[in-house]
Amino acid sequence: MPETNKHKETDAEEKIHISRIAKNYGDLLRNKIFISYVAIIIFGFSSQLLYLSISPFILQTYLHISADEYGRLMMLPAIAYMIGNYISIRLNQFIHYSQIMSIGIIISLLGGVALSIISLFQSESIVSVVSCITIVILGYGFIASNAVTGAISPFKYIAGAASSLLGLLQMVGSSLFVAVVSFFFNSTSFILGASFIIVSTLMLIFASTILNAKHHQ
Repeated sequence: MPETNKHKETDAEEKIHISRIAKNYGDLLRNKIFISYVAIIIFGFSSQLLYLSISPFILQTYLHISADEYGRLMMLPAIAYMIGNYISIRLNQFIHYSQIMSIGIIISLLGGVALSIISLFQSESIVSVVSCITIVILGYGFIASNAVTGAISPFKYIAGAASSLLGLLQMVGSSLFVAVVSFFFNSTSFILGASFIIVSTLMLIFASTILNAKHHQ
């Protein structure tokens, strides 16, 4: 198979240069569009970690389901994520990836709002809680791949640096966010719903930042 890297450097240039690596990372961190997409990825992934960390307490402690039942129910969000990803791929043929991402953010926001309302009226049930979580994760299926595409595609010449920095910021940022939520708040369906609303709202803000930045380019 022939070389596919169209920006392949010479043997002399292929040597690792710390200054060049630092410059590449600096260019990425100063780019408003890259940082906005990374922020969306961080908050989108945070929604995944939030439901994984809080939902066991809600469903097993408050709604009294067994560990086996919890494991089976959690197949639904996983299936929803795959469905969202599949639909996203199909939609890519017709609309821009940033628009698909925005659709996903709105879907996740609606799931968070629904869960918060259910909690406020103390109408939680296994069906209602799992359904709301599934809607949120369905939205994340639209968000994840399209946000990654948006972050990396403008930097094809340093795609490796862009993807590695993105991965680092995603893991560190989402872990810190979830740690703060878990430390300061109790594990209730209202807190989970409110957290979904917060991360979705923040994603919408960064999505609008991307749109404004592209208009001014």
